[in-house]
Amino acid sequence: MGSRTTSLTLAMLMLTGTLTVPALADEPGHLQDDPFSEFDTEISDLLAEWQIPGAQVAVMHNGSLVFNKGYGIAANGTDENGNYWASEVTVDSKFRIASLSKAVTSAGILTLIQNGTISLDDKMVDLIPNLLPEEMDGCDHPNHSNGHSISDINVSHLLNHRGGFNPTSDPTYWHWNRWTASWNNDPCVDKDSLIEDFEGGNLAPVPMERILSEWLRRPLDYSPGSSVYYSNIGFQILGQIIEAQSGMDYESYILDHVLTPMGIDSMSIGMTMPDQRAEGEVSYFDDLVDECHFPSGQDSNGNPIFEDAPGPDCGGFVIEEKDGGGGWIASAADYARFIAHIDGTLDSGVFDNPFDYFIANPYDTWGGRYGRGIYVMSGGDEVWRHWGAFSGSSTNFKRATVDSEPVIAVMFANTRPNDYDAWRSDREDTITDAMLAVDYSQATPLDSEELEWEWPEPLPPQNDYVIGSSQLQIFGPISASSNITATWAANISLREDYGVDLLPDRALGVRAQIDQHLGDGDGWLSIPEIADFVSLIENARDLTDSESLGCCVVDYLPLQMSKGVEVIVIPPVNGSVESNGSWGWMESADLTGLTDSRSTRILDVPRVGGVLEEIPLRVILPDQWELRYSAMQSVIEGSPGDFTVFRHQAPVASDIRITLGENMPPNAIAERQTGNSLIPLRAPTEYTGECTDSILDDTQQWWTVHRNGTMVVDSSEESLEFIAAEAGFLDGEVATINLHCMDEFSVSSTMKEDIVVDGTDPTWEATFELQVDGNSTVLDSGQTLIEVPSGSEFYFTFSASDPNGLPVMIDVTSDKSEGWRHAGSDYLEFMDRFFQGSQVNGMHLNVTERHQAKQPSEYNLSLTVTDDATNTATGDWTIIISDGSGPTIIPNIISNGTMVSPESPARAGEEVLLSLTESFDDLDAIDDVSWEVRVDGEVILQTALWSEAEKIPLSSVDEAGTYLIHILAWDSVGNMEQISFGLAVSPARGVFPSVLDHHAIGDLIVGESVNFVVTMQNTGADIGSGVLCSQDTCSDEVLVSPADASGPGVFSAELVLSLTSTDKIDLRFEWTSDSAGSDGVLEIANDYVVVSQWQMPMQVLLGVLTVLMLMAWLAHRAWGHDSQRP
Repeated sequence: MGSRTTSLTLAMLMLTGTLTVPALADEPGHLQDDPFSEFDTEISDLLAEWQIPGAQVAVMHNGSLVFNKGYGIAANGTDENGNYWASEVTVDSKFRIASLSKAVTSAGILTLIQNGTISLDDKMVDLIPNLLPEEMDGCDHPNHSNGHSISDINVSHLLNHRGGFNPTSDPTYWHWNRWTASWNNDPCVDKDSLIEDFEGGNLAPVPMERILSEWLRRPLDYSPGSSVYYSNIGFQILGQIIEAQSGMDYESYILDHVLTPMGIDSMSIGMTMPDQRAEGEVSYFDDLVDECHFPSGQDSNGNPIFEDAPGPDCGGFVIEEKDGGGGWIASAADYARFIAHIDGTLDSGVFDNPFDYFIANPYDTWGGRYGRGIYVMSGGDEVWRHWGAFSGSSTNFKRATVDSEPVIAVMFANTRPNDYDAWRSDREDTITDAMLAVDYSQATPLDSEELEWEWPEPLPPQNDYVIGSSQLQIFGPISASSNITATWAANISLREDYGVDLLPDRALGVRAQIDQHLGDGDGWLSIPEIADFVSLIENARDLTDSESLGCCVVDYLPLQMSKGVEVIVIPPVNGSVESNGSWGWMESADLTGLTDSRSTRILDVPRVGGVLEEIPLRVILPDQWELRYSAMQSVIEGSPGDFTVFRHQAPVASDIRITLGENMPPNAIAERQTGNSLIPLRAPTEYTGECTDSILDDTQQWWTVHRNGTMVVDSSEESLEFIAAEAGFLDGEVATINLHCMDEFSVSSTMKEDIVVDGTDPTWEATFELQVDGNSTVLDSGQTLIEVPSGSEFYFTFSASDPNGLPVMIDVTSDKSEGWRHAGSDYLEFMDRFFQGSQVNGMHLNVTERHQAKQPSEYNLSLTVTDDATNTATGDWTIIISDGSGPTIIPNIISNGTMVSPESPARAGEEVLLSLTESFDDLDAIDDVSWEVRVDGEVILQTALWSEAEKIPLSSVDEAGTYLIHILAWDSVGNMEQISFGLAVSPARGVFPSVLDHHAIGDLIVGESVNFVVTMQNTGADIGSGVLCSQDTCSDEVLVSPADASGPGVFSAELVLSLTSTDKIDLRFEWTSDSAGSDGVLEIANDYVVVSQWQMPMQVLLGVLTVLMLMAWLAHRAWGHDSQRP
């Protein structure tokens, strides 16, 4: 049947025919039995509760997108007429992903590690020399006083947030005014240079390269590797490493080498200003307003003007400068696909073993930890998460497993709530619970237009919707700028209930479509109706080039038909439309084309959803040409020159690009695992190696070892292990090791190494020195049993040598503690202390067990010295710990049978007992310990055995006060321990008042009022109250103060009496105490005398006369006759 010409449009209509799939999750409502109905409700309720303007959520299950939905508004505003408008978030909307960018940067680093450009141990300073700061006056760089050096930072430190940067001050957010503020007196920030280079801020903001250079001049906050602090700076540096080592800008490298091979096309570095943002990017909502990072002009003095701006729009940060640490934008679906690639669920050929790389943290090997761009939750390596936030953005992803299959949930929001920590926690809990509750067995993949079908073996052909095969064979040379010839052939068979897009109502199946749209609709296919259908198919497949055929494109151009397409249609049989058979067609064509000027060929296989993509495509290349690379390696099988592409298995709906090239010899890569510049004579020598070639080449690999030109070892194992002596080598001879590789084209290559055999073991010497109380003792290292006192300083010195003069490694290990190890080269010196271990007496034992004698602790010490060839010599010692410490004294005070405590003190008059029951010695039985006890310096027990010392009555402690207790104990070898403590004895319970003093204020005259003041003391420990009385008159109630260990409680009472008679004054103190449950009366003896009113004038007169008489007598003595006497 001849070829017919028709339009490309009709062909593609037919080729893009697919099975009907359920509606996408971003369409309103839910399908019946939708497994994501509850999930969608939970997310909607969360967003409503937190008043999130817009969000996007995607879920991937086992590598397939099963949920993808936009919520709320992407942007809003008012038009020129003041009318409000808003646009909705769709599944294609793009969001700033903030710190979720760190995993993207880490992926870029992994590609550089895989291709050998860098390693995890490479030093930062060697990878970004362009960013290293210059020295400046006043700054100690590079020799800061804290000893932390940027020279110690390696790639691993940066990936695991251990680079030495504390995020309390993050310069990646700094505004120009902060860099140059008068209060910013950091001696290591070159403000003058910044002001000059950026014209006083008119060229702001400061680019990331300059920020990092200034910051690297400052002292690190901690030694690299020693601590972990989340660091934006570290990932900004990693982005700079990618640029420096790849020669490309960061974004281009990530797009070309990471994202594009994954089939991800929505991601890019974001822009800060709204008018520069990507198509489809949402707006961001935040209350933050601050100075814009970009100047808007100059004032009259030429200084930059930084106007206030919203945080997301330049008032908070410059997103294009935060590339490696937080600058990417993406859709939730594409970011979920990215995570599915880095956890190994999807394989685009970019990574070799991404899962182990991303979870790795050599510093924190258990529990929750930060891996390399993602956070690994505690409880296993399968649960990941990460959060991100900017002003106006909050993002997160969560990875877990359901029935051992990975599930990834991603949420992006275009706001950051004020209570961000609470929002982050609520969001995390809601997403985690909701994603784990979905029944994924009922979920339908959304990221492919076709359903994926399993093709069991064997199955009758008609059981599958589409079966068949296709083949592209390329002939002759396909070198640069040459003519190319090829043949195309395909045969395809389809079930008749599988409709075609060439006719309407595809869901009806092809028989009903023919009957209704090419026939009379009578429910029966006639021969004329079938003939019309055959013509329709022949016209649809009458195409002009290889791309429209659904075959291929070479070097970006389709191959052309030399004669047209030969099509043979095998149509449906005539009969009822209810029957269900099969139909199909066969086609073939000769193709021609022209290669471009490059040495490699690019073969693109279309992936646009056509029906031909459901069948395998076999590609046969000319001799000595091979498949070099494809990001879709996972869907390609076969050999380098004859392979099959299974397009329907591709994880993404994009063209499959394959790089072809002339065959090259395989790479023989070997690494010796034993020795350095020599190998041992009598110990095994091991080599590991691999033969690398094109991705489909089954390269042969084998090893040979030669001695003086004669092969002595032949092995086809992946690795090589041999003992030189067993192969006939002698000390000093040269061994030749070869790794041979041969590819499928019989082209071979060899890795060769000549290495000298070393048969002489290294030698060593050891010196042991003990220091106790400043005295040194040299121990005999030749003895295998060495006894040292517990806790003494034990100095070890080891030296080792080798006749070849090469370094000898010294390694000393012990079971003293887990991981105990000291190592050095040629000479090793260190000090340690050895103590009794847990097998001796201690508080971990009960009283009975720790009162028994125990054996001293023993530790094993092992020495291994290893020379350059891994020859070894060893030494072993047993260290016995002798008794070097006194007994452990644990006293308890018991008063009236109760342990003394702050709530239950010892009291005067009670029986007080000193108990030493809980005491013990580390080695001796308690019966072998002697004791001495002193109270206030008086010895009450001396050289006593345990039977006397366990319970000691303290008879001298009988009054309230504080006593000094001093306890001494000696073990059987004379080690002594002592303790002293104060024992406070409280007063006895009760109230015991007595009078200290009393006096009267006023005249004791009838008719006068007198204030009687009585000062008393209480020697009891209880509190009370009382009144001072005289006959029926009493004072106000006063508090009776309690006594304590420092002395009695002192208190006073006052009573004002109106004197009505000269009777004797009767004073008494009546008291009561609820706590003591007692009361009483204290009679107050006194000698107060009250006189009457009339007696007072007479007493005054007599007093006056007495004074006058005394004065007269004195005058007479001074001036009378008596004054003249000698």
